[in-house]
Formats: sequence, structure tokens, C-alpha cells
Amino acid sequence: MTAIGNGYGIRDWDDLRLLLALHLAGNFQGAARLLKTDQSTVSRRYHRFELALGAKIFERHGKELKLTEPGRLIVERAKSVEDLVKELNLNLGALDVLPSGTVKISCTEGLASVWLTPLMGNFCAQHPDIDIDIITSHGEYEIISKDADIGIGYTRPTNVRLVSRLVGRIPTAVFASASYLEAREPVEDSAQIRGHDIIDYHTHHFVLASARWLDAVRENNHVRLRTTSAAVYVAAVRAGLGIGVFPRFYRDICPDLVELPSSTVFDNEVWLVSHEETNQARRIRLVVDCIARGFDRDRQKWFTNRAA
Repeated sequence: MTAIGNGYGIRDWDDLRLLLALHLAGNFQGAARLLKTDQSTVSRRYHRFELALGAKIFERHGKELKLTEPGRLIVERAKSVEDLVKELNLNLGALDVLPSGTVKISCTEGLASVWLTPLMGNFCAQHPDIDIDIITSHGEYEIISKDADIGIGYTRPTNVRLVSRLVGRIPTAVFASASYLEAREPVEDSAQIRGHDIIDYHTHHFVLASARWLDAVRENNHVRLRTTSAAVYVAAVRAGLGIGVFPRFYRDICPDLVELPSSTVFDNEVWLVSHEETNQARRIRLVVDCIARGFDRDRQKWFTNRAA
């Protein structure tokens, strides 16, 4: 067993962050990427720390770093310190007494661009000291990794520390451009799309309710274009490259598109989610309440099934 020697010990939290990065990456190059620095700096800092500590923390196995027994002990304690710092930051965030600062919202690109951003524009006019950071996602919850304060997603979260509320549903339908339809047979049912050109949107692959549509896409040999961008998806369908699935409210947003005569393709639940330890901070509470009121206001027009 490697013993801890008579070095100077641990004096800087950054040294522990360095060890955690080395443990996570398994090599100096990967740790440098995590710490946003260069490999030589990581190597120099590590060897200086190891000398000050008087103990060998990692052993080399080829290019891979393996923890020694003292190293394992230190990394376990460092993880505990990191978790404590995260918990303190969460609790301090909840002590916010002035409605100021940044609120981060995770939302799909499409819903963020056509609905959330205008809503936040009105909010910011009323609360000039609160800044909004919208993080586009596929409908999953970035809150869990503390990248966001609020999430708008399409599944109910399972994390017990997340507070969730069902705020609406988004029914979808098949749309196409008039120019595309002029040269094609009509689509009588969304399940019968064989032979039609399809635009495939990456976010649909993250939505459980879209399974029926994705099966039809997989069975079709005419996927004309694939994209991760909502803007490109809309542009491709409008340009006549193929048919696509949009929320039914796109009949109002893009009146040049034609909603095809078919039943609802899939129906997304929409969940408003926040973290139980921070959602009482005034700036976050104000944004959560604003979004909830927005869903209530627009439920009939945007977030419930309407007759075609």
C-alpha cells in the first residue's frame, strides 16, 4: 500500500478539481479538455500537487491513469466536497430576495422560437433586472445537471427532486407545401406515407409519443432530408422537399403549409419542470409563474386538440 508522506497537504480546492478531472477522463489530455486548459499545464499542476502531498495518487497503465489506494481515498472525499458545494449553491440560490439575475430555461427549439421567446420578451419588459437564457434541447431535462433552472419537456420527470406540472398537450399533424402536393398523390392517412418524400426531424426521436410516426419513417425509403434544427425542418417542408409532422398550431404560424387530412399523428404532453431547491427563488418563481400563465392563456389555441 502506498502511504501518504510528509508533504504539505491539500491547500487549494482547484487541486481537488484537477484530481476529479483526471479520474473522470483517465488521462492528462482528457482532463485538459474538461478543465479547458492544455495538457502540459495539467501535467505540471498534477506533479506539483503530488510532490506537495507526498503521495502517489495515480499509477500509469499504458496511457490510462489508475488510482492508488491513497488516491481513491482523496477522490472519494473530493466528490463529497463537490457535492456539498453544489448543494450549497442550490440553497443559496433559493435565498434570492431581489428579482434580479439570470434564469435559464431548457426548451425544444421549435416551441422556444414560436411561443416561449415572445412570452419572455413581454416578461423582460416588465422585469428588466432579470435576464433569460434559453437552452434548446430535445425535450429532455437539462435541470438534472444544473444547466437550467426551468425545463419545458414532453415527458414527466422521474427525479423526485424535480417539481413538475402538466401544462398542456400538443397534437400534431402531417403538413406539406402546396407545390409538393401539386405533383404528388394526396396523403389520406398519416400511416400511409409510402412513396412520399419525408423530412426527418431529430427531436422526434426523443419523444416517446412519436413512435408510430417514426415506424412509418423507418419503413419509408424516401427520407429526403434529416436535420437537428427546427428552423431547417420548417424551411425544408416549406420548400417542397417533402412532408413533415408539426404541431397543429403551425396552421396559423405557417399558413402557406397545408395540413393534410389525417388523424392526429401523435399527441405530446407538455410538462413545466423546476428544481425543488431553487424554484422558490423570486426570479425563478416569477418566470415559472409567467410560463404557467402563458400555457393557461394559450391552452385553447395552442395546447389542446382542435378540430381540423
